Amino acid sequence: MLQKQKISSYAKARGGYTDNLCKGAAATKTSEKAGRSEKNSSAKTFLLVAPDRRQFEVTNLHHWVRNHIDMFDGDGTDKNVDRICHGFYTIKRNIKNNFRGQTYKGWTLYAWDDRKNFEKINKKSPEPF
Repeated sequence: MLQKQKISSYAKARGGYTDNLCKGAAATKTSEKAGRSEKNSSAKTFLLVAPDRRQFEVTNLHHWVRNHIDMFDGDGTDKNVDRICHGFYTIKRNIKNNFRGQTYKGWTLYAWDDRKNFEKINKKSPEPF
């Protein structure tokens, strides 16, 4: 049976955060692999088509929407960015399951690459599409 670790009074006073945890959270925000960047270790590639038929190859959808929020209605808050990205994820799900609703505010999803770290997997051909 696993024993529950005791939390020190010092950590309790800080809301359960230890010094190492605080340092790790700050380092995560500045790290390219863990933070908000195109090189995030979980970033995936999407090919989006705008209402005016322009195509955008996007790596890390959240990061791209955050930097191009002027193309969508709304402000750059995390809640709005999540809503927009969820619209594209819904398109992806609908295409996979052959459901209706394959556009989001005039935008369409042409292709995507679900593999993480595509450049590491396929060094000969970095183009996913």
